[in-house]
Amino acid sequence: MNKHSGLTLLLLIGSVLFDAHANQNKPHNKVIIKHYTVTAKSQHDQRDAYYLELLRLVLEKTKPEFGDYQLKPIAFAMNQQRALMYLGKENVDVVWSMTSQERESLKHSTPIYIPLIKGLLGYRIFIIRKGEQNLFSKIKTLDELKSKVAGQGNDWPDYHILQQNNLPVISSSYYGALFEMLQLGRFDYFPRGVMEPWTELPSQSPDKFEIEQELMLHYPTAVYFFIANNNPLLKQRITHGLNLAMADGSFEELLCSHPNLSPVFDLANMEQRRVFELENNLSDKTRALFLNKSLWFDFTSAPTKQSSKGCQ
Repeated sequence: MNKHSGLTLLLLIGSVLFDAHANQNKPHNKVIIKHYTVTAKSQHDQRDAYYLELLRLVLEKTKPEFGDYQLKPIAFAMNQQRALMYLGKENVDVVWSMTSQERESLKHSTPIYIPLIKGLLGYRIFIIRKGEQNLFSKIKTLDELKSKVAGQGNDWPDYHILQQNNLPVISSSYYGALFEMLQLGRFDYFPRGVMEPWTELPSQSPDKFEIEQELMLHYPTAVYFFIANNNPLLKQRITHGLNLAMADGSFEELLCSHPNLSPVFDLANMEQRRVFELENNLSDKTRALFLNKSLWFDFTSAPTKQSSKGCQ
């Protein structure tokens, strides 16, 4: 997301009196950037922390050209679909979220085509009920996995990807309800982006759930910043900042050192899992990005082709 996929992984930004030239001439005038993060269930709930830190990084790098800024949270909740529909309205100018053809074709917004976590969200490991690992250890093929039912948010692209690949799936509009449904046996497993369970379980009755140890789904995807078309200066600023961070190595440094991401490369044991590849109908623009290998992690290749820790 999940007001992002557990993550919901949403950031909503509104700009007030956004004028780059005015900020250059009057550095004391700050651009007010309103953002939304998921409502934390506990102090352990840090699903959006990486994206917020990445945003700060790119805004800091663009202060000489675009002026100072101030981040403020929006004090109301939105799921992914509503957030995307509100881009350009109600002071909502940007959302971070997993992409889809539908989301990229929205007329009032456009993505910045730079994958924010190098495809990690497309590697899905499962949250399951505690004590049921043996049921999943028996699964050797994708067809055998179809005997189990997955749970997903009804506005997440993942829900439709599972459907398109003929995997049984039920949904909820409320992220927290998915854990309750799993506990009650409404479905059997909750596929999460590989970096998500480690920050989610501490706030979701960890005595009732565990992380499945042997299986992994994979489908190509990206998380983008989506920017409202009526705020071209903000799009220019974030695009410029991302490119600066990629060029000087600070993007990679943040990705590989952030506490929500860096432990995953050891904890998830990704190279040793049985990987089931799924199809995902991506846009031509997103598919073209896969030609640039530096933009992506690849844990489906032979170990000699991919660092075991994900980051070099």
